[in-house]
Amino acid sequence: MGSFTPGVSVSESYYSLLSVEPHATPDEIRKAYRKLALRFHPDKNPDAGETFQKISTAYATLSDPQRRQVYDRFGEQGVQIMEQAAAYGVPPWLLNPAAQSGLLCVLLVVVVGLVVVFPVILTMRIDGGLAWPWPAVFTPLWLVDLLVLALAAASPRDRDAGCWRCVPNRRQVNLALLLAFQLLLAYKLDAGEQAPFSYSESFLPLEISIFLGAVAELCMHGRTALGRGRGGGQGAEGADRAAAQRRLVSVVARSSLQLSFLGLLGCRGDDLLPVT
Repeated sequence: MGSFTPGVSVSESYYSLLSVEPHATPDEIRKAYRKLALRFHPDKNPDAGETFQKISTAYATLSDPQRRQVYDRFGEQGVQIMEQAAAYGVPPWLLNPAAQSGLLCVLLVVVVGLVVVFPVILTMRIDGGLAWPWPAVFTPLWLVDLLVLALAAASPRDRDAGCWRCVPNRRQVNLALLLAFQLLLAYKLDAGEQAPFSYSESFLPLEISIFLGAVAELCMHGRTALGRGRGGGQGAEGADRAAAQRRLVSVVARSSLQLSFLGLLGCRGDDLLPVT
């Protein structure tokens, strides 16, 4: 095992942070984390807050088989991309090295191609270079949505679904809401004042998706943050509780900013906010 030094750099390997080898078993990783969490927990070592946070982040990644595979292949940025994509309903297994077959590569090429085409068409439509109706402009994006929706339908159900346990496939729900938002926005842009709804109302499906996603995350981390486990705030259980509390704050802050931005954007589209 490699040695562990307090105050390590952010770029240091998660395996080095936990003093384990890259081929360590889940049990070895768990034991190493508990030992370090007891040593560097802020309750026992107030000056080791940054080190403790790095240890918790490393364990959260390496203790999850799917995240660990992505980390081994793509590093920290790969894990961050996977989490951001999952928040918008994209199946996390798309970044799983084991899932990168020839067929999946073809699908990804098609999706990337369409995603590149859509901004070009959108820019030309806004600049007046194209006279296409707005539904035609959004067509490449809708094709991407359908492909991602099909992939989400084929992906396994999340084990930690929290409040979503009653929903057959929460990714499909998120993607359906996203598609509804795009359809409403395209129709509103095309019909203008003749549309029977406002820009603010066209944003409702997207706002609902953000709200439901936030509720699901709060459910998943809430019980841990409130001290569900026995032993209160000491040891590894205290470490999990602190990490869950930070996650809750992040979820509330992010969701509030997203909903506020969409609300202001909708009001501006409806000319309820002046341009200064």
